[in-house]
Amino acid sequence: MRGDDGDQSRMQLGDHLEELRWRLIKIVVAILVCTIVAFIFNIELKLIALQPLQQAVAIVGEDVAEQLGFSSDPAETRQLRGGTLTEPAITAFTVSMLAAAFVVFPYIVWQLWGFVRPALYRHETGLAFLFVPSAVLFFYLGAILGYAFALPWFYAWLMHWAVMDPTVTMILDQRQYFRLLVLMTACFGVILDIPWFVILLVRLRIMTPQTIAKGRRYVVLGAIVIAALLSPPDPFSQMAMFLPMVILFELGLFISRIIYRRRLLADGASSPL
Repeated sequence: MRGDDGDQSRMQLGDHLEELRWRLIKIVVAILVCTIVAFIFNIELKLIALQPLQQAVAIVGEDVAEQLGFSSDPAETRQLRGGTLTEPAITAFTVSMLAAAFVVFPYIVWQLWGFVRPALYRHETGLAFLFVPSAVLFFYLGAILGYAFALPWFYAWLMHWAVMDPTVTMILDQRQYFRLLVLMTACFGVILDIPWFVILLVRLRIMTPQTIAKGRRYVVLGAIVIAALLSPPDPFSQMAMFLPMVILFELGLFISRIIYRRRLLADGASSPL
């Protein structure tokens, strides 16, 4: 009997690994196909990615822009420095792949959800079906808000900072620009998911609002570390990333208290918050 149980467990494990393998293959194929399509439009994608920089130039004004070597003419603003002959091709492929990953992200989540779903209970499946799409939606919303509103003002502030330093000559590198753009956009997407994560912990009964509130100091410390690691090494940039994380955490905690109180009332219990 034990031998049969062991064989059955190995077969089930093998089936799960096979399913995971095929789902990962589908994800890779989807990314490759979208990357090829995006590569055809890589120039247009790079021009879209340069929009925050052009808006920043418009914000700081022509005088500041010219002191940094930027022109108010959009045709000249979108020309960045390339360090090597291979850099334009490498950057085009990188931008295409990142754009593909951005588009395919819901499909990736859907494939992973299809793999995890059979292991969940019915009530867990219902909660996940409600919360997973909202997480994807908030990530996209945060990324779009970061790209459209936060990044232009962030770049404009960096330009004002650079023009006040007489020891610096501004030469904007193509690879560094796109790297910073992707990093900041992804950070804003993740930051907007903070309330969702706090609410999810309470909704799944993993933690109570009181427990989360007691760990507030660790959240603040983590936000400080993340801001220090992911933002440029100046106080303004770090505060610009630190404050939204803390505010969104408090927002998620506030909403989770309401959800928790309603659940206690529904269960016929009462507990001071």
